[in-house]
Amino acid sequence: MRNLVPTLIGAMLASFAIVSVAPQASAAPKAGSVYATKKAECTRKADLKKWGIHRIQRSNWINDCIAGG
Repeated sequence: MRNLVPTLIGAMLASFAIVSVAPQASAAPKAGSVYATKKAECTRKADLKKWGIHRIQRSNWINDCIAGG
């Protein structure tokens, strides 16, 4: 009985650690896909404008668009 209690406690801690880490890994790609979608939309809008040689201004405009400004 003495050997069984520490084994059960270790198993419970291990299962808790696995369960608590799993939802964080599945939630991460959603945030990245939202950013990628917003960046693609802003890049498409920037392509419709006439920037000429002003690539830095275009890049700044895209960053502002992604930020919502």
